[in-house]
Amino acid sequence: MVNKKSTDTIYNMILDKNKKYLITGGTGFLGKELVNYLVPKGYKIRVLCRDEAKLVYLKEEYPQCSSRLGPQG
Repeated sequence: MVNKKSTDTIYNMILDKNKKYLITGGTGFLGKELVNYLVPKGYKIRVLCRDEAKLVYLKEEYPQCSSRLGPQG
């Protein structure tokens, strides 16, 4: 199990809240966890994914998150 406090410290050391970050596969298993963790903490992110239906969910859940539909596989 990951210590939540140490995870917060690592993200704060690595990421700058004044920048925007691209999460590819942001609606997949790992990408969704990153989105769920970073957006509520105030990080600006853009998500790239291939499934338009999943983008609809993401936009409803996090309207402040920008997103783009990528090329179909």
